[in-house]
Amino acid sequence: MRVVITGGSGFLGQVLAREVLARGRLRSGPDDAPVAVTRLVLADLAEPRYLFDLPSLAASSGVRLSVMTGDVSDASYCASLVAPGDEDGEGDDDALSIFHLGAVMSGAPPDLALKVNLHGTVNMLEAARSWREAGGGRRGRPTFVFSSAGATLGSGHPADWVGKGHTI
Repeated sequence: MRVVITGGSGFLGQVLAREVLARGRLRSGPDDAPVAVTRLVLADLAEPRYLFDLPSLAASSGVRLSVMTGDVSDASYCASLVAPGDEDGEGDDDALSIFHLGAVMSGAPPDLALKVNLHGTVNMLEAARSWREAGGGRRGRPTFVFSSAGATLGSGHPADWVGKGHTI
């Protein structure tokens, strides 16, 4: 399984990457069976300044770790994150999990926030859909996990509270 983490150079991205490498498997597919992680892609605007020794952890886990720099507001970059095959010819496209953490923070200019946060999310969703369609029916559905901040929902008013039972 290939795992892609957008925002992979940030704190949450690296903590997630460390957890994925420590577990070595993620649940996937219609039967929710554990699938071995074979490749982990950290996707972000810049190379990470590692908070943890992810390269050593990946090597000891037998997982190929790669960093792909680019902007999620670029649809071709998003497609490249999930494109089948790679430089060594080994297949890791039997299953795909995307953790979309890539975003600009509060206080960013509105145009930039719209470009990255909205269009970037749409681009990653399209990349996931295209990955499945390119499999000719032999692939299951990719897993797509979107993460956002509580600030997105607002704060300070009792009506702003959203619980785990609410649909957003």
